[in-house]
Amino acid sequence: MYYVPQSIPSYTAMEMQGFRKGNCKPYENRVLVNANSYAMPMVMFKRLTSGAVCTVTLVTILDVDLYTMTTTTRADFDLDDPISAYEMSVFPAGAWSSLGSPAPGNYYLRIEDGTETHYTEAFYIEQTSEAFPQCSDGWVKLTWTDGRCIVADTSTDGVTPVLAYPDAEQSFFLFLRASLSNPEWETDEVGDADASGVFVANQKRASKRWRLEGYPVSEAVIDALQSSALFETVTIEFPTLPAFTGVRDIKVVPKWEVGGCYATFEYSFSTDYLLKQGCC
Repeated sequence: MYYVPQSIPSYTAMEMQGFRKGNCKPYENRVLVNANSYAMPMVMFKRLTSGAVCTVTLVTILDVDLYTMTTTTRADFDLDDPISAYEMSVFPAGAWSSLGSPAPGNYYLRIEDGTETHYTEAFYIEQTSEAFPQCSDGWVKLTWTDGRCIVADTSTDGVTPVLAYPDAEQSFFLFLRASLSNPEWETDEVGDADASGVFVANQKRASKRWRLEGYPVSEAVIDALQSSALFETVTIEFPTLPAFTGVRDIKVVPKWEVGGCYATFEYSFSTDYLLKQGCC
């Protein structure tokens, strides 16, 4: 009911965090930090509207409180107007800060609003002044924007839809270790059968498809990749190559490793196409 796929998702119980399941280790989802300034992705959590002002704490994966975080701001969005049973509390991406400078390593956030407590998935802090992770090669940055009109479930009245994301142009981003494969072309035909039952194409489309082949990631990251296919705008950036914009027709295929903690993935997409219509 409360789970929202995103860059760093949150849960209402600590036991749901990925690194606490079985023999799973924390997935090193990169968050770039320069001293005590955090280039955080947007973090949001779904809650009942009875919640109040939030306190955000940076916690080690050994459950030791480290710093109280200062976020950019916070906004609440109604998810099921006019019932107004649920809202999304949103901490926008940007320069979060803390009083001290955290060492590189795995952490999570604890978010408390006086009524509920939420715990984010673990992430890895990398101290750097660069725009991309520097610890290894092959990083890409995936950004997906505008999840309006995506419905997750229904509210307590069983009729009014509950939005999965706020009715606003919000944006997530995620760093992934992945390699870009050579493109392929796919051709689709649209048409009708003639009087003899023979198919006659009146439209042909050739799509250029690319694939990102990714290193092992957690279930939460697979959820985020799958949800990105529903968003209005998706962009893929590289440290040195030109970015892909207008990414569409996304398909995500995970291949789970033994134990189910991590999966390699294929993220295929189109950017360019040629269209022939029956105009000549």
